[in-house]
Amino acid sequence: MIIPESIEVIPDETFGFCYDIISVQFPQNLKSIGNQAFFECYQLETLDLPQSLESIGNGAFKGLAVKNVYIPENVNSIGNFIFQSCENIESIVVDPDNKFYDSRNNCNGIVKTQENELVFGCKKTVIDESIESIGDYAYYDCNDVLEVKIAQGVTRIGNFAFAECSNLEKIDIADSVETIGENAFAYCTSLTKIELPANLKVMPFRFLSGAWSLDEIIWNDNLEVIEERAISFFECLQTLELPETLTTLEDKAIYSCYGLESVYVPESVTSIGEHAIGYMEAYDFETDTVYDTKCENFTIIGHEGSAAQAYAEENGIAFEVAPEIILGDVDLDGEITVIDATYIQRHLAKTENLSSRHLKAADTDKNGSVTVVDATMIQRFVAGIISEF
Repeated sequence: MIIPESIEVIPDETFGFCYDIISVQFPQNLKSIGNQAFFECYQLETLDLPQSLESIGNGAFKGLAVKNVYIPENVNSIGNFIFQSCENIESIVVDPDNKFYDSRNNCNGIVKTQENELVFGCKKTVIDESIESIGDYAYYDCNDVLEVKIAQGVTRIGNFAFAECSNLEKIDIADSVETIGENAFAYCTSLTKIELPANLKVMPFRFLSGAWSLDEIIWNDNLEVIEERAISFFECLQTLELPETLTTLEDKAIYSCYGLESVYVPESVTSIGEHAIGYMEAYDFETDTVYDTKCENFTIIGHEGSAAQAYAEENGIAFEVAPEIILGDVDLDGEITVIDATYIQRHLAKTENLSSRHLKAADTDKNGSVTVVDATMIQRFVAGIISEF
């Protein structure tokens, strides 16, 4: 397809769903490509964008078969998810003379230069220490991305940054990350485990909504708030122990987790919103309405006189008093055995994740950290060499 040289602007959705387009010859005076201009032109394999180009709209090239991406030197505006669902991308290069964007250090991504913000990434993108922010929709619907490592230096992950990356199996988030936007990992359906960065204080709206394969969340020591539906529409999570730093559970914070049997809520939690725990979404076909209903066979575990107990009683949800922590009883089964030492060893080898309550029980030498010394003390206790910790 040849676009006439007189054309300077390709309006929104101009060639959307033109499945028979194989190649495009752009005019050399082209200034702007609109939103979804080449949406789902899935046979289009090459893009030879002209140097005159200045702006590219949202989703302009969604669903193309392109392998190599080149951003010309005069482009000064790039919309969100411009190459959404382009699963064949192998390389991304920004013209070195572009003053607004770059692909620094051969990172295979598009970076907004002044802000040090990654605005588009693919399966081969390297997020290095010079990047400070992962932009909104940076990896949105990138189904070819299997693993992402976010380097130290990144402080923000934007809204929908990794949403609907359905094949994303592993995410390594640096502890430098302080804020994460809403829906950041929504519907990452292959993700089974996530470790929160050390400095994150707020788990945002719909943070992990629809990540239904997730069965392990490794908490940090700073989380204070879980926002609405941050943990929602899970299928594999059976138990959940919230961290001792948590203070607030917003409305429907932990919602529609169909296999969830129990949640431990620490005494630190003083604010619990409406239907924050123990509820799921239901649908009435006769009236065509969605409503909340209580989860069956679900228990809140907490402390007497706590906000968790009051919430459970107000909502008619089963409540169980959390067992007292006994030093050395790492698995919290009421006994101190060699199994407790094994839990510590597995924790140190990073094959077992211990919650804050388990870690408190594991700190037998009372020095504020759990090491192999604590496991050794338990073994000595079981062998009768020592009688107390």
